[in-house]
Amino acid sequence: MAALFGVLVAPVAVRLRGLYLAIVTLGLVFLGEHVFREWTSLTGGPGVGRPAAVPELFGVRLDQDNAVFTAAQQLYLLMFVLLVIFGVLARNLVRSRVGRARWGRAAGPSGGTAPPSRHSGAGPYFASIFFAMAT
Repeated sequence: MAALFGVLVAPVAVRLRGLYLAIVTLGLVFLGEHVFREWTSLTGGPGVGRPAAVPELFGVRLDQDNAVFTAAQQLYLLMFVLLVIFGVLARNLVRSRVGRARWGRAAGPSGGTAPPSRHSGAGPYFASIFFAMAT
């Protein structure tokens, strides 16, 4: 079902860039949420499913207060550490050979050249297929 929706949306989505792509993406998210909530004969409604998993890391439950941190502080610290780790990994990826090939030599806040992938010759047809496979 998701791949079919991706094939329907992809021809329009591959032609959008920047702010317009962000606005269309947010619109599709709100549309999907509304359909999921209101079309109960198809989805079963919003209350269907199993309860959320208990956050646990190496046997330590993060949904309960302990002697040092509250449950909210534990989750915050976990997310902060993950943010730092993934930020460092992303920076290293952009600075690597693969990152320079994908995002250009001078990619960053100062701008830079157009990404080489834009000049690779892959047209909207291939982008539509990849978009459908990613959904």
